[in-house]
Amino acid sequence: MDRRMRFWDVALIVMVCMSVTVTKSNGARPLNNQLQEGTGVKWAFLVAGSRGYGNYRHQADVCHAYQVLKSGGLKDENIIVMMYDDIADSIENPIPGAIINQPDGPDVFQGVPLDYTGLDANINNFYAVLRGYKSGLIGGSGKVLNSKPEDTVFIYIASHGNKGIIGLPDDNLIYADQFLERLKINYKKMVIYIESCNAGSMFEGLLRDDLNIYATTSSNSDENSHAFYCPGGIMPPPPTYTVCLGDLYSISWLEFSDFYDRANKTLHDQYDVTWFRTLFTGEEYMSHVMPYGNMTMNEDLLETYLGRAKPARANDNYHFNRTTTHEHSNKRFNTTTRLVSQQDAHLLYLNLKVIYIESCNAGSMFEGLLRDDLNIYATTSSNSDENSHAFYCPGGIMPPPPYYNVCLGDLYSISWLEFSDFYDRANKTLHDQYDVTWFRTLFTGEEYMSHVMPYGNMTMNEDLLETYLGRAKPARANDNYHFNRTTTHEHSNKRFNTTTRLVSQQDAHLLYLNLKLEKAPDDSMDKSKAQIELDDEISHRKHDDQSVYLIWKLLFGEDTPSTMMANLRSVGQPLVDDWDCLRMLKNTYEHHCGVLSHYGLKYMQAFANMCNDGISKKQMIAAASQACHVKNDVP
Repeated sequence: MDRRMRFWDVALIVMVCMSVTVTKSNGARPLNNQLQEGTGVKWAFLVAGSRGYGNYRHQADVCHAYQVLKSGGLKDENIIVMMYDDIADSIENPIPGAIINQPDGPDVFQGVPLDYTGLDANINNFYAVLRGYKSGLIGGSGKVLNSKPEDTVFIYIASHGNKGIIGLPDDNLIYADQFLERLKINYKKMVIYIESCNAGSMFEGLLRDDLNIYATTSSNSDENSHAFYCPGGIMPPPPTYTVCLGDLYSISWLEFSDFYDRANKTLHDQYDVTWFRTLFTGEEYMSHVMPYGNMTMNEDLLETYLGRAKPARANDNYHFNRTTTHEHSNKRFNTTTRLVSQQDAHLLYLNLKVIYIESCNAGSMFEGLLRDDLNIYATTSSNSDENSHAFYCPGGIMPPPPYYNVCLGDLYSISWLEFSDFYDRANKTLHDQYDVTWFRTLFTGEEYMSHVMPYGNMTMNEDLLETYLGRAKPARANDNYHFNRTTTHEHSNKRFNTTTRLVSQQDAHLLYLNLKLEKAPDDSMDKSKAQIELDDEISHRKHDDQSVYLIWKLLFGEDTPSTMMANLRSVGQPLVDDWDCLRMLKNTYEHHCGVLSHYGLKYMQAFANMCNDGISKKQMIAAASQACHVKNDVP
């Protein structure tokens, strides 16, 4: 028997209205670097770096992070929260006093320690908390990161940002070089998560891999991150909300932490699911979650930093949220539906080693039938009581070219197939694949979709994928995932297109202002005020675009604007070598042309290119004075 025949003895994939499929195995790996439980104190510093109801999502993300840590057993005395706290009691909040981070989700604001709020949520206190300098605080609760050499530290920041910067509520900026310099504190290990546009630029070429610091970011150095649970988008909030409830990277790692047993999942397990969900949720490829620093730490258990908590789902068989109800499928297809349920599947049970089945009610093929003492491991696209779903459908999420009138795939199937394309199967287990497939299949769509189910011999889920699917060079070049880098972007001074499924962080505020205008009563004072706010925002964006463009032409000539926003440095290099120059050019611009909007901060790339080309303060003053001879006073 040749090798190909022997290969088919252990793995079979059948596509009819069904797919035989492989998935999950809990990417269990040697956990050599883990801290023993109880050897130190777990500290956390949570920061929402914006203010205003339109930025609801950042404070919601941070409040949810607090609930994750609190459920894990961290004490309030060791969790420090910095947020402006103007959301819960805003007159625009449909549920006064409460904040939610997912549609119809729980109140995540309850119990959050409001350590540094309002004017106390400033850059001085940020660095004082980070360095453990109580004497440097002005206002606030007085809590700082008083960690010891045996302790762990978790830092999470959700905010607006751009090349080499993250914003704070007082409109000051955290610069990458200064942030990393101030991480020289007492700790055994540190984990940092950052949600912002261009977040990778906070670490790329800067964070060494020989420190006990591991970081992930919502985006690489050259792309936006994306808001989620937005009006008009995928899984929108209740109609009374005019804002996005969360951010895609943040809700991905937070919901993973809610759903899984942190005592059995590693940072790497969480990263894989967050990476896949953040990239593949939406009309097109979204942002790339990036890892930096000490990669050996990604084998540490989540509980090392986030604490241990009983997962939201009951057990590893994931038989939850089961329902016996379903929608009759003899109705005509509704083309507004994002995901399409499969119909009339004829199932087949095959006694093979690894089996994947794509069909409606696929779990019924194995439930109560497949013994766990055989060398058979199976996963299914749905449990016994629910439909599975087609994907890449006309009128849906990521539709096919317009000349196709059919769906190109099924959600469960494309999830495990694309995982197999993107990852090195010699280093990924069935369980790794299962985790990503389970999360993507459940959370892609207007509402919770189907539950990918495992059956049979669960010890097999630690087998490498190559055992059944063979070894292949993965589609992405390496584990740093620095691909799909682009210097192009769409100008966002256009009015927001409400048909967009996912909203970039830059455009989330436009979405809020548009909906605020739409919901205000005609001919009312609120309507007039909302129109002024929207017009001012668009005017400010246009001013930023025109001013920086003109300064660039004055400095480099008429034929050079195409390079203005290009990242001209190699992957792995920091944004600039001279960070003082970057701060100087930004400050000089703002002195002559007015404060940059959150949107306008994207021009940090242009300022970085000026620094790297040797532009001096004198040259910048001359160009900015000419371009902005009347100082901009827009809000």
